[in-house]
Amino acid sequence: MLFSAKSTWWKRTDPSFDVTMGSLDGAETCELVALYILSQLQHININVGIYRDDGLAVCRTTPRQTEIIKKEICKMFANNNIKIEIEANKKVVNFLDLTLDLHTGTYKPYLKPNNTPLYVHKQSNHPPLIIRNIPESINRRLTNISSNETTFNCSIPQHPYHNSNTSTLMSAYTETTG
Repeated sequence: MLFSAKSTWWKRTDPSFDVTMGSLDGAETCELVALYILSQLQHININVGIYRDDGLAVCRTTPRQTEIIKKEICKMFANNNIKIEIEANKKVVNFLDLTLDLHTGTYKPYLKPNNTPLYVHKQSNHPPLIIRNIPESINRRLTNISSNETTFNCSIPQHPYHNSNTSTLMSAYTETTG
């Protein structure tokens, strides 16, 4: 539905529609749908979190009970004409930019394969304070999403902007960029 010039417009030919990624209100639409889904999952005895199109649920049930819950969630999504992929009975999961380990209670940074984060170029027109603080912000983020010093130290070499000579995250802000 669209409101323009005191008129209401709606899609007549196909009421089913997609809100594309990157559209003007795509993120807001995603959050509204997530809230609606969460409201429908309230009766199930699980802890659920959803961020945009990624969700994570934790429950203290047997593997068999977890499979039953999985089927119930799949049915609820199907009733709303939403496709979903669920992996159940996992003890280690990658969620957003974290790897969570239920066995050890630890968490660490995670980068999807072939994913290189993009940061503001050092010669951009952003305020100098912002540009100077990017390496520190990267470092702080990795510190915050590492459960201990060992996981932090293991994650640094895997980060694409690691400078092995100084063993710190400096990105391209102290090096020549193209």
